[in-house]
Amino acid sequence: MAKLFGSMASEAKNRPNVHPNVDDGFAAFTKAGVEVPKPQQSLARTYRASYCAHGVIQDNTVSVMLCEYADEKLAADGLVEAKKIFPTLDTRETMGKKDLLFVVTYQTPVKDRTPKTLEEHKKLVAAFNAL
Repeated sequence: MAKLFGSMASEAKNRPNVHPNVDDGFAAFTKAGVEVPKPQQSLARTYRASYCAHGVIQDNTVSVMLCEYADEKLAADGLVEAKKIFPTLDTRETMGKKDLLFVVTYQTPVKDRTPKTLEEHKKLVAAFNAL
């Protein structure tokens, strides 16, 4: 555990100076009307990223994670790797843009999502794409 937390501390300390970054992404979600309260740092090495953070929206129906990469090529490589994680999980959507990776995980399959959850999804994706 000490090594894990040491890795996370190093990731937080050595975040790349990129734009947009994880903080910009969470701010965009809030501005779009989908607040993700108290995002927490995630282990970035899982996604070959420099830094990641995740959170759950207020009604606990959707979790989101954003990861930063030092450049767009590394982000593209990270997206390929991220899509290999849980490849058959139909409640998980992974996309990339510039130096960011965005992973959305839903608590229910598409057919069981409420209109509110579907609307939140649209807002999250639109906010990410606008970065």
